[in-house]
Amino acid sequence: MQTTVIYFGLAINWLLLIVSVLLAMFSKFKHTQFKQGLYRFLNMALIVHIVIAVMLVFSSTTISGLITLSWLVISLQLVCNIICYKSVKRRQARVKSSLDHFSMD
Repeated sequence: MQTTVIYFGLAINWLLLIVSVLLAMFSKFKHTQFKQGLYRFLNMALIVHIVIAVMLVFSSTTISGLITLSWLVISLQLVCNIICYKSVKRRQARVKSSLDHFSMD
């Protein structure tokens, strides 16, 4: 029973990672609100990855290959989060108006 839950968790991990990568790739041309929502989704996906990894580490039938695979998924999710974070910050800086553009006349 416990191994079934672990394998189901790993399947969820990979599904979330694939969705995260696809959304991050297709968000290049989207607006700031979409990217902020995507960033929140990526953070939630990272939390799910970490919870499943902790479950895997503390399970009685721990397989070292699965732990390595789980760390790989977490690191790839972190890369997606960092890319999305930089994109959101870059977009916010581009949209933010500056006083240099206004004349005082």
